[in-house]
Amino acid sequence: MMDTLFKILKDLMPLQIAALIVIVVYFLKVFKDISTVFVNLAKQQAEYMKQRVDSVGKTAGIFERTVTHQERDLKRL
Repeated sequence: MMDTLFKILKDLMPLQIAALIVIVVYFLKVFKDISTVFVNLAKQQAEYMKQRVDSVGKTAGIFERTVTHQERDLKRL
């Protein structure tokens, strides 16, 4: 009886190893997909922040020019 059980387990062992390899490969793929999503999200966030900084810089330039023009107008008066 035990010999038969060991024979069955011996025959099944390669299937278990193959299944384990498939599971590991699947989890690696899932991990890669998740990390790709996070990397893309981080890139989008960085691009958004860059656009915000550029926008603030342009706005500051406009205010600076406005103040400069107003100071010139005040000096003329």
